[in-house]
Amino acid sequence: MSVRGLAAAASVALALTSPLAAQGSKAPPAPPGSAPPKMVDEKTMLARINDKLRGMPVFTLGSPDGKLLSQSTPEGPSMVAFIAPVDAEAVRADITKGGAAPKDVRVLPISLADVVLTAQGKGPDGKKMRVALTPSEPEVKLARAVLVAQGQKPEVLNTPPVYLVKSSPGGNYVSVQDPQGKSTLPVFTAKADVDQMMAKLKADNPTLGAKAVLEVSTLDRFIEIVLTQDDGAVAPLVLVPPSASIQFVQKIAASLAPPAGGAAAPMPGKPGAAPKR
Repeated sequence: MSVRGLAAAASVALALTSPLAAQGSKAPPAPPGSAPPKMVDEKTMLARINDKLRGMPVFTLGSPDGKLLSQSTPEGPSMVAFIAPVDAEAVRADITKGGAAPKDVRVLPISLADVVLTAQGKGPDGKKMRVALTPSEPEVKLARAVLVAQGQKPEVLNTPPVYLVKSSPGGNYVSVQDPQGKSTLPVFTAKADVDQMMAKLKADNPTLGAKAVLEVSTLDRFIEIVLTQDDGAVAPLVLVPPSASIQFVQKIAASLAPPAGGAAAPMPGKPGAAPKR
């Protein structure tokens, strides 16, 4: 992606400062003029953002000391975050090769929680920043293929997809137990990972596995639910990051590991300290 393309992505950034429009196979956009869902109180919202979104890494570009790249737009400062680290790396290679950014710009993992907080003006410096949350194109194609196979319209999906497993087309969502024995509802952000759950379900419970189906929704819709719905709807939800993203973060963490007896280097990615370019 060129610098011009990067700017274009930022100019159509999702405005996470207000509830996101519901999108996906079960949640069409709200009619024009309809009232947005009511946000929960601020204390609850902050607790939920940290609880439900903190473990989801996304990827952006920044300097070696962890300052994130941003740019000015008519709507204010803006940054781009990628679901897939390979997409962030492709942009990094493009802009450094063309001289539009310093050679030491690197891919930085940041938490989705920090992205949402920064977009709401609740980051470290209290300033709002528009964020373009860029989906992985291969993941979007996979999700659209699921929608087509189910007789639905794939064009409703144009943001990062998520997947849930249902016991049947009209059945309940399939839950799993966490290590503490609590029933949770996994929300997958990668098709490969939800496919592994489906395969395990078929192996462990062939009857249920034969009827189970995927439901495609969007990360936007998940965030909206976290910010607006009651505790009963939100409590069981667990956002499952892509395995590839976790592996990328672990690789970075390993590279920052101190030598024996040394001090650990800080993890990069501090929203709110973003120099403009």
